[in-house]
Amino acid sequence: MMTITKSELEKSVDRLNLVLGKPTQPYVKNGDMLLPQEGHYFLDWAYGGVKLSQMCGGGGCRDISVIRGTKRECYYQIQAALAIITQERLCDA
Repeated sequence: MMTITKSELEKSVDRLNLVLGKPTQPYVKNGDMLLPQEGHYFLDWAYGGVKLSQMCGGGGCRDISVIRGTKRECYYQIQAALAIITQERLCDA
């Protein structure tokens, strides 16, 4: 069984952002201000677990993952989302 590292998980989120055409960075610098990039998917780490979240307008965020879980659980959720997106695009073609 493949070990899911933090780096591997971050690569999956980067791929999700690219496939969906979302910003690849959570913030961009504009003078002295940091502007949130609405739609950006990111990993939210806390309490020994991780979940997938998305930046909203104004700098807030929303939960995408139902639970905060292990790296493996989050990785599988992201892989499932990528598989669904890919399949939908193939069916629409």
